[in-house]
Amino acid sequence: MLKERVVMRLKTVSVIMVALLLIGMLTLAFGFQSIEALMSIGEPKLTAASKIPGLESLFRYQEPWLGSDGAWSINISEFHPNTILWTFGDTLWGRIENNQKVWNMTNNSVALHNLENGTITFYNAEQVNIFEIADWLEGDELFGPWPFAPFVQNGKIYWFPMVINLTGWFGDGNWLADIYLAEVDNPEDNPDLWNVNYYPIDFLPVKYEPHSFLWLATDVYVENNTYYMYGVRDGQYVVARTQENITLFDSWEFYDGENWTSTPQVVQNGPADLSTEYSVDYLPPFDKYLLIYQKRTWPTDSRIWGRWADTPIGPWSEPQLLYAPPELELDPTYWAYAIKGHYPYLSRTGREVVVSYVVRSYDEEETLSNPTLYCPYFVKLIFQTLPGDVNNDGIVNIQDVLIAAVAFGSQPGDPNWNPDADLDGNGIINILDILIIAVHFGDTV
Repeated sequence: MLKERVVMRLKTVSVIMVALLLIGMLTLAFGFQSIEALMSIGEPKLTAASKIPGLESLFRYQEPWLGSDGAWSINISEFHPNTILWTFGDTLWGRIENNQKVWNMTNNSVALHNLENGTITFYNAEQVNIFEIADWLEGDELFGPWPFAPFVQNGKIYWFPMVINLTGWFGDGNWLADIYLAEVDNPEDNPDLWNVNYYPIDFLPVKYEPHSFLWLATDVYVENNTYYMYGVRDGQYVVARTQENITLFDSWEFYDGENWTSTPQVVQNGPADLSTEYSVDYLPPFDKYLLIYQKRTWPTDSRIWGRWADTPIGPWSEPQLLYAPPELELDPTYWAYAIKGHYPYLSRTGREVVVSYVVRSYDEEETLSNPTLYCPYFVKLIFQTLPGDVNNDGIVNIQDVLIAAVAFGSQPGDPNWNPDADLDGNGIINILDILIIAVHFGDTV
């Protein structure tokens, strides 16, 4: 045992000495800044994922609100202290009898979630007349609106009401009828007193052929007074921006992968596997942007994926698997969808991202009657904080060196393989990983 410990310590010392020697040589040759760039770890790594039962309990057995199709959120603390606004698609209202939902449906609902006392108040379409089928929705074939992607600009709350054509939904494929922009004039009031203006977006959706549309409303990200609006066409990535009032549609520009133009279009060479719902957020600890999504192959693939970028428009990294909803193991008919990130207002730290998803069954009767289905589930994803922080304790020190030394030379499948020590993500723990630790030795959160 003593001999093994001595060998381990000698191995550790040897590895770190070689690393320091290499750093010195490379620094003399290329300069310290070049070494820092060389040692960048690229995309942050997922280090932990755990359910959030306390948050989920706010969306269970909350009669008369029984569940919904989708969940979007925005921090509205400037209007209501410590409060999140939730908007939902098709919503079930009623009661639970004999552990079964007895329900009726509205096309939408909203909720105010007080983060200070942990309470949540739901408002239905009868209380919030702005969400009812309005005068501008004429015809029995129209359904909605679904309140996508809420955000705040210039003291007002906005979202994208999406109107569905039921004839196309069940028939010819032309299911997306219209997209509007809704504007709340008096967000400081409770939702049942809101006054809302609707602005038709005449150039959206762009219809190509049955089942093929280009549209925005997936998410809105705000940075330096620039509003980035995200969307999709047949799984392809779409992003627009404006620095003007969001209602000035002539100011909207679409990114084609190189330039910004007034023509709605997809981003060339951008992600092409996106479902209709995803989110984009900036994570300061990593100085990177995270796109959280579900692949277009859902419900066959109900897993949650992520991509990283250095800017809010990309280019985006290759997909990184983040989470597989465990609820799907309970029943082979279950599947998940409506993936959304809620950052940073539900996070305890900057490296923690809370993601919601909805679980339902291929059996619609089961979906609409089971109290645990057709409602948001939540998972907390934690990413690596520091380059070189192998054990994720907030400091790069000798413990990280020891862990990497034990796994040195290993690859997936080896008995001493440790994925946390594969800091550059190349599938082998080698001198480059030790270099990353050495360059960042002593760094703290």
